[in-house]
Amino acid sequence: MKNLFKDISAQFDEVLEPLEKIQEDSRIQLMSSIQEAKEDENSFELILTLNIFFEALITSWLKEHHNLEVGEDYFGSLKNARDGGLLNKTQYGLLDDLRDSRNDYAHDVEAHHPDYQSTIEENDRLEEVYELWANLSVNIASNIEVDNTKIS
Repeated sequence: MKNLFKDISAQFDEVLEPLEKIQEDSRIQLMSSIQEAKEDENSFELILTLNIFFEALITSWLKEHHNLEVGEDYFGSLKNARDGGLLNKTQYGLLDDLRDSRNDYAHDVEAHHPDYQSTIEENDRLEEVYELWANLSVNIASNIEVDNTKIS
């Protein structure tokens, strides 16, 4: 399975290069962490790692592939990606819910209570975010050309 992630990471160079935040080894680790969090049903870790992935992807695509302005923060970048046509309304809502849930875990002590459910968990949309990540990863790993104009 680690070779699969190395293959996926190598294919990411075309789409994600040059990500300053995530070097090659870090990308491999991030891919592995996302998969492990899913397998372990660890929604906290899955939310954090998926958010890291999509924030890096959106920021890179805004800067490197679309000459669109990166927002002052990730929320601003998401809005710019939506307004620039990179994300459709559904994808924007999904990634904004993911961002909001990540913020809950990062900033609210109450979010670490065993009974707590973040926005994305309450709305039962975490699987959708994972599937978006998985489909994107499979497309890249399969060497299918990824449309650099939007997330599909």
